[in-house]
Amino acid sequence: MIVACPACSMRFQYDGARFGSAYSKHFKCNKCSAIFDVVNPLYSGAELSRPPEPELPKASKVRLAFVTGPRASTSVELTKAETLIGRDQCDVATLDPETSRQHALIEVMEDGTVWLQDLGSTNGTFLDGMPIGSKTPIADRQEFTCGKSSFMILID
Repeated sequence: MIVACPACSMRFQYDGARFGSAYSKHFKCNKCSAIFDVVNPLYSGAELSRPPEPELPKASKVRLAFVTGPRASTSVELTKAETLIGRDQCDVATLDPETSRQHALIEVMEDGTVWLQDLGSTNGTFLDGMPIGSKTPIADRQEFTCGKSSFMILID
């Protein structure tokens, strides 16, 4: 699909399959740095006013993929029930100066569901563009942001 920046009309190609079940995605224009949302083409019809609630799959293997930031295009397998994300003193270091030392926590529960929680970080944790604080469920291929780094949860 072609995505156009509403500020400067810069156009770029985006693989629509990367939306997954997310209602919309945040984009940052490479030309003017404007940040804007694009609604998933699956939900752009008038008959769908809001996305369905995501089903929480039973996880057997969970990976954390770095979408943007200093470690973009890499991923790590989460091998513990609780994984701390942050700049340092953590399980997954972002190498991002905009990320707090102990920024967010990913929990894989015994029933296989995966939860994300902000740990009182300075710049916040955002799931599908919305700030979170308390434990929030996260689904397969759902993206979240800590500081200036974006991540995607991959659940097998």
